[in-house]
Amino acid sequence: MLFTAEEMQEIASIYEEANMNNRGGTRKSRNRTFEEGEFGRWILAGIKSAHTVEDYRKHGNAVIVVDYDHEYWQRHYVATTEELLDKIDELSGHSITVSFRNNRHVIHPPMRRKRTPFDFGTLSEFYVLRVEQGYFVKRSSRKIWLARIPEPQSQIVRKFKTEKAAQDYLDRNQKFFSGCVFEIECVQNGGVLS
Repeated sequence: MLFTAEEMQEIASIYEEANMNNRGGTRKSRNRTFEEGEFGRWILAGIKSAHTVEDYRKHGNAVIVVDYDHEYWQRHYVATTEELLDKIDELSGHSITVSFRNNRHVIHPPMRRKRTPFDFGTLSEFYVLRVEQGYFVKRSSRKIWLARIPEPQSQIVRKFKTEKAAQDYLDRNQKFFSGCVFEIECVQNGGVLS
């Protein structure tokens, strides 16, 4: 590990101060600057979702350390976290950057789940939401995704442990789902009971 949590907090506060004195030079998005205190929290949140060099390499990225202390910049490609730490140690005192990318873009490894997903196969029955067009998968702030598949056991279909949980979900999202009439279906032993 390069830095402890305390060192990361110190670095975050330094960058936070530099960002505030730079009229919001580092931006959260093209149209929005970081609020006071937000930039530091953003850096610290990165500790929780950090991935190894191996994770980035597995998803097609190159991990490159660029040394700017020479007339011609030197690029060093690393394949493991240990190689990265060794290279950073070797180039200590040099002006360097570390980048993760696949050509021009970074392909981020998927976020780690805090807990393992529930195996609905262990239940004697579970519940799904269905409309005429298919089974409910997920929703975003603007869209509803449906799966047009005949079997509700598919992994992409959103499942609920109880009928009450499914009804509570519909109630919480009633305004968003106003254009759809969902039915709650009970799936048991591979078949639909309704």
